Amino acid sequence: MTTDSPQPSSSTPPPAAAQSTAIPREEIPRNEPVLFSGQAGEFFGIWFVNNILTWMTLGIYSAWAKVRTLQYFYGNTEVAGGRFAFTAKPLQILKSRIIAFGLLVIFLFAENSPATWALYLYLGFVVTYLVLAPVLTVLVMSFQLRYSAWRGIPFRFNKDYRGAYRVYLPPLLLMLLVGGSVMAPFFQDEIAAAFSGDTAPVEVAQESDWVGPDLPKNKDGQLKSEPGMSCDEYHPNKVPTKCSGEAGVGEQAFENLTPYQFIPAAIFMLLLLLGLPYFDFINQRFLARNIRFGVAEVTYTGQARDYYRIYWLWLLASALLVTAWIANAAWGAGNAGFIALVIATILYFPLTKAYLKSRRYNLLFGKCSIDNGKFQLKADVPFLRLAFVLITNTLAVTFTFGLMTAWAKVRTARVILDSMSLDVNARMDQFLAAQEEKQSALAEEMADVFDIDVAF
Repeated sequence: MTTDSPQPSSSTPPPAAAQSTAIPREEIPRNEPVLFSGQAGEFFGIWFVNNILTWMTLGIYSAWAKVRTLQYFYGNTEVAGGRFAFTAKPLQILKSRIIAFGLLVIFLFAENSPATWALYLYLGFVVTYLVLAPVLTVLVMSFQLRYSAWRGIPFRFNKDYRGAYRVYLPPLLLMLLVGGSVMAPFFQDEIAAAFSGDTAPVEVAQESDWVGPDLPKNKDGQLKSEPGMSCDEYHPNKVPTKCSGEAGVGEQAFENLTPYQFIPAAIFMLLLLLGLPYFDFINQRFLARNIRFGVAEVTYTGQARDYYRIYWLWLLASALLVTAWIANAAWGAGNAGFIALVIATILYFPLTKAYLKSRRYNLLFGKCSIDNGKFQLKADVPFLRLAFVLITNTLAVTFTFGLMTAWAKVRTARVILDSMSLDVNARMDQFLAAQEEKQSALAEEMADVFDIDVAF
């Protein structure tokens, strides 16, 4: 006798002990695109209310407007399933803006006051700002990043003040040399008098200052010099405003100028242009290397030659445009040539802005990695698309008297953010868990005291 034993059905589930309970592992490596979900219609409401309340409160609401704007753009930017957040409080920004406004009022008063003390105060403001500019840059970055977070983990900026001076002082001093060498020929008499120790003010001769014979005048009542006699000879300590047939003091200053006096300015300007790519490189490298995400450091691998590749085309286009205008002024190119130059100049500015912006974004974010390469940023902002967006934004904002500003900002953010992504080369959950180490509450509170937003 045979016993038929039942055969297991193919639809019968396996025993519970045999079922797999393993949690699916993250796919590594993978690429996570940056997603921007902001809409122009939504942001227009925020932007419109911000502007109305800012005008009604004489600028006081601008601190709240900034926070609301950043919260909207941060909250609508997502990568790897997490959104960004801006956590600063408006009162933190308002305090710094009140201080900045007070300093601005004092600065403008000193700038327009004829008093001697006001001149020294004005110069003191300028010198102080130039000296503290690197510190202010670090403070701004520190504030912005401290209150920027992703998945609840805040960013930080390392306060490297010494490095900031090494980065920002050389180009700042070179710009001061350019400005000073351009203005020096116009004040050569004052500079010569200062070095010679003759600080006596040069006054303008009035008729009441003359002691002696009547001053000779022409039919218009102006002082005139007799043959063989200059205006200065009428009074040894007075300089007439203008004698008949002679140039005035201001006109003489321009007449005495020669092209050779601007050679130092041309040399310093050339040095500034040649060093511009390098200055931009050390600036972006300084900013990137001092960013922290939790406790993870950012590595930047860009090189100076990468920036020279970007800037040479811009410098070449600028030189060709300037040369074309000089040639047109010297020899003339007719109406057609002039119109072509005007069109080329109009297109030059948005095209070069889009070119530099896209290439610099690609170079900055494309060379940054987090936690020793575990997470690599990518950027491929298209130049032509960005140029089209910037040009159409400018036209729309201009012809609508600013009402399309919200639309323009959302379009610009989308074309940039949608061109970015993140290469994930490690377990995200383990990485995030490691970044949750925070400083003590006291340290955070002390840092909040010194973190300010100095943007006005």
